[in-house]
Amino acid sequence: GVGNWVADEILYRSGIHPDQTFLTTTEANRLVQEMNYVLCTAVDCLNARKDFPEEWLFHRRWRSGGSGGTVKDFHGKKISFLQSGGRSSAVVSAVQKNKARTNSTMVKSGKARGKDANG
Repeated sequence: GVGNWVADEILYRSGIHPDQTFLTTTEANRLVQEMNYVLCTAVDCLNARKDFPEEWLFHRRWRSGGSGGTVKDFHGKKISFLQSGGRSSAVVSAVQKNKARTNSTMVKSGKARGKDANG
């Protein structure tokens, strides 16, 4: 699998909460797009011996240092930390909303079959 910081970056850029279940087709496509961007950009930066983009959570993920201070993303939004799926996740709640969904609501609405118009 991918490391915690990679998963955090992809989910943040996709606007998906780590505890989200049942993605819409639009959300799944966005996730794939952002995964491609993050992985390609990271490899390019490493090969060129350059820093990752400044707006990435990577630069802020470990800044709390147990000091109890508030850590914010590049845009000034609060980053919180939670346990999700057995791993530590950095989450920007203002960007990453956990939308209440079940498989049955996705099927009934047609979103599980790729019919969602706006995610």
